[in-house]
Amino acid sequence: MVDPIAQFFNDYNGILSVAAIAVAIFFFFYQHYREEKKKQKELNDMIRRSCKTIQTDIAAIRGYLDNNPKIKINLKQEDIQDKKVTVREYRAIFLSTKVFESLIHSEVFAHFESETQTNLVELYYRIELNNDNISRNTDVLISKAKYPQSKQELQNVEYDFETSIADYQDELSSFLVKAEESIKNELQKIES
Repeated sequence: MVDPIAQFFNDYNGILSVAAIAVAIFFFFYQHYREEKKKQKELNDMIRRSCKTIQTDIAAIRGYLDNNPKIKINLKQEDIQDKKVTVREYRAIFLSTKVFESLIHSEVFAHFESETQTNLVELYYRIELNNDNISRNTDVLISKAKYPQSKQELQNVEYDFETSIADYQDELSSFLVKAEESIKNELQKIES
């Protein structure tokens, strides 16, 4: 007498083998899909955190520029291009680039759109120029103040120093706007 279960397996051995292989393949691809989805979620979370950090940094930079005391520069007659603008302002502050330096060494930066990467690099480059300009010109001012050729020469150096910082800080505002827009776009991209 033949066992009915054994007979069933003998009769359908090929079909059962194919079914077992199909189930194994299904679970393999399903697991792969879940792992990819998990990796994408983790990457999106890293991008989201980085974007939020950059937004916080940009807001802090805006705060420094808006809330620190402004130093007024009375423009020289030859530098007045618009009769309504005879005074410019600047802030003698160093701005941090730590967030950006951290970001460019992370995996996240490579996942930003090229426009976002460009806008962030340009922004932080302008911040570095601002900081370098303040540092370099402060050294020149100190040197000239110690050993002035004339009072007029010292005033000219100080004027050039102040107007160049004002130029960098005026440019900085437009780069802040571009970077903010790019970061908003990155957040919208991962949210959709």
